Amino acid sequence: MPSTPRTTVASKACDACRTRKVKCDLGRPATIPTAGTDARCRRCTRLDLICTFDRPSGHRGPRRKRFLNETLSVAAPPISPVAISPAANVGVGNSPTVVAPSSHAASTPILFTPEHQRHHAFSTASPDQYHGYLGQQHLSSIPVYPTDGLCARPLVRIIIDDYLRLVYPLVPVVHKPSFQQALSQDRDVDSSVFLSLLLAICSITVGLMPSRFAAYRAWQPGPPLRFEGREEMMNYCYNTIIRLRGPRYFDEINFEKLAVSYILAVTFFQIGDQNRSRMMEVEAMQLGRLLQLHKIREYEGLSCVEKQLRKKGFWLLFYAYVHSELQNLRKERLSFLDASMLASLNLEELLPLDVDDEQIEEDRVLPKPGDGPCLTTAFIIHSRVFWAALRPINEQQQPPQEPPCICRPWRNRAAQITHLRGRLHEIKYMLDVLPAELMPWASSPAGGDDILGCQFASLRANLHVTHLWLQSIILDQLEADPHKEDEHSSSSNYFVQREDIARQLLHLLHAIPERDIEPNGLHLAFKVRDIAVGLLDDETDVATPNTPSSQRTPASAKRAAAYIDELTRILARLDRSEQANIVNLQSWVDTGRMRTI
Repeated sequence: MPSTPRTTVASKACDACRTRKVKCDLGRPATIPTAGTDARCRRCTRLDLICTFDRPSGHRGPRRKRFLNETLSVAAPPISPVAISPAANVGVGNSPTVVAPSSHAASTPILFTPEHQRHHAFSTASPDQYHGYLGQQHLSSIPVYPTDGLCARPLVRIIIDDYLRLVYPLVPVVHKPSFQQALSQDRDVDSSVFLSLLLAICSITVGLMPSRFAAYRAWQPGPPLRFEGREEMMNYCYNTIIRLRGPRYFDEINFEKLAVSYILAVTFFQIGDQNRSRMMEVEAMQLGRLLQLHKIREYEGLSCVEKQLRKKGFWLLFYAYVHSELQNLRKERLSFLDASMLASLNLEELLPLDVDDEQIEEDRVLPKPGDGPCLTTAFIIHSRVFWAALRPINEQQQPPQEPPCICRPWRNRAAQITHLRGRLHEIKYMLDVLPAELMPWASSPAGGDDILGCQFASLRANLHVTHLWLQSIILDQLEADPHKEDEHSSSSNYFVQREDIARQLLHLLHAIPERDIEPNGLHLAFKVRDIAVGLLDDETDVATPNTPSSQRTPASAKRAAAYIDELTRILARLDRSEQANIVNLQSWVDTGRMRTI
């Protein structure tokens, strides 16, 4: 009886079979490859892959496994680029459909190093599943990153670059040189916190820049973005960030964790998800308190980079505090500071250094090149505008024992009115002297090639809209005074000021291209809406001429109507939130108060 030809197992598997941890079947003895031939093993022949023996032999014995998140002892299988995105086989004819991962695997963060990820991905799926994605590429040359569940690594770098160019001037929560170095070194492979920061930055970029989301969806070459909408992508980033947190997450805190929470708060605000935004903002405030950002003496021992980051972080939280004091009418929101704490702070010392990140190193600060303003200059001026809304900027370190402030209007109404008038006067004229690049009439670059010019245009829009919005909010506070007896508090005087604010706002919004306004997101749109609402209230008074409070002329009412009409057109383009504006409404349900009928 003739014997059946036996297959030959190579003493050294080809690179593709070694990657998949399977036997390398070289076929019958007559087809064993020799030097100078291009014969391939059966698997490489079937998959039409290059059969090479280039990978060096590794050490024998168990390999030490490094988990990205050391707090998790058991991790589900990582997600490969193919298993995540069915669109990965686009462009390959007659390739099998990729089997989608289970719901558990899809929601589990990737916790292994690229080497472990490649090994698990290629050893758990059938070879045909990867044929469409890999094509003629070598199996071992396909890296798998922890961000592959979001999108391909090149696309991640494009999104991060958009953040650094467009969003960073307004949300400076990283030190650019060290952040770019960490990204180039793939620090997210070993650090769950840095991975969370990358995911958060990707989410805020699509949140603030809706126009860029379509470009990410159509990105070529490679698998396109798999998310249908911005909210879906934000939810994925948020869920992955939460799952990356172990049970001891808050035992060690740093500025990166604060940055993640703050970014998520801003992100969800952009789609109208006020409840999640509020909760992430509270988490950021708590981390800011624990890091003691408001205490300058606690900055001793920090590197120059860390000091600059924490000072910027303080002012970002301070902006939220001012918003809360001016608009949180029901006082259900927690605050980063309080009146007594604010009175004890030396805000001048907490201002960041007036240099860009490139001049700040770990142990020294280099002098600023040239005499012109930098991006941090605009950040400092913007911070001073918010500061002036609550306290005089030239106030000495020892304030009076009973300083009037907006947060305590019930103590002494007369002192409160005097304080508000002083704040309105100081804010109104505090931007009369600015660098030319930040003046409201400064020209914007014609195209998008002048990156610095576009950044200054975005900062200019943020600065001057905030400047006008604060004046409008203080006018709201003054108009609430039931005793309007002198000429300074007359309704006609308030009408004139509101018209002047609206006129300046329209000039500004028409002077700056929308591409440069867009990175400001819904924060700017809501400020524009608040200014327009003030005009609407005044116009309502004119509609009832028999009421004593109405002192406007028909010409004034006509101007107000024209301003409202134009601001409404602008808001229709600026407001791209996914949900209705409920920032000042109760949007939660207290289930403990439900009653069975």
